[in-house]
Amino acid sequence: MAREDSREDERPAHLSRFIDAEQAPGVAELPARLAVTYALLPSNEVDNSDHASVNRFVKALLLPALNGLRRCAPRALRLAA
Repeated sequence: MAREDSREDERPAHLSRFIDAEQAPGVAELPARLAVTYALLPSNEVDNSDHASVNRFVKALLLPALNGLRRCAPRALRLAA
């Protein structure tokens, strides 16, 4: 018998101290989708095999996107300060 799926099962527990549990799946999805995209469609700007290149990408684009949630997202979606 198949178990009924629930959204609670999909909530990344490790994010619960930073963001509302209801919004955690969406926040976790952004870096996951970016990782898959850059793995399948390599970029001239980011070398996935070079730690420093990936680190620059994360600092320049990913972290500001996630931190931007504090300023522009609805209150329930903002990262904890």
